[in-house]
Amino acid sequence: APWWRKDETVYAAEFLVRERKSVFYLPEHMIFEGQGDLVKIGSRAYCYCYGIRNIYHTRWQLEYLFPDITKIPMRLVDSRWYHGDMCIRYLAASNTILWVPRAFDKESRKRLRDYAHFSGTNLLAAPKSLWFQETKQGINFPMNGVGVGNIETFPWDEKISAFPKKICECIESGGGKVWLHNFDQFGLSGAGHRCATLILE
Repeated sequence: APWWRKDETVYAAEFLVRERKSVFYLPEHMIFEGQGDLVKIGSRAYCYCYGIRNIYHTRWQLEYLFPDITKIPMRLVDSRWYHGDMCIRYLAASNTILWVPRAFDKESRKRLRDYAHFSGTNLLAAPKSLWFQETKQGINFPMNGVGVGNIETFPWDEKISAFPKKICECIESGGGKVWLHNFDQFGLSGAGHRCATLILE
């Protein structure tokens, strides 16, 4: 964690231990900002995103800790998407990976397409309207939502514009539901629903 946030790790670790979770500290030289760049895409696979705020070599520590989970390295190349959870997410109800291809380099795009093909997972490029939503008070990062059961949340202000119909149809086709909630004030600090959520599994 950056020096100005290191004190937070102590409180987080204490909470996780109380919840009977294992805690492992990465070596100091391993730059990894957490779940924002480890995006689950199915039951046993994750995209490990790096290149903006995380380094590639941290992946080997994750391989050691979680050897049975498939990790797909995805190199971020556009600073507008500085974490993976801002440009890629898994929609469980319809078994679909929703993503922003231009956020990643060519090799990473091929890697994800190959994974989707061989795993039978749908791959859907997010429309431009879903990249960012600017409001009068701040900004929403619609891709930075969470999946809770069959509900997919999206930071979104319906007063500004209608949510993309194509995405609704994709989610609802698998029995899922869309839940929209304006998060633009948190967006001023670069956060969406997922940034403000600690996923315990």
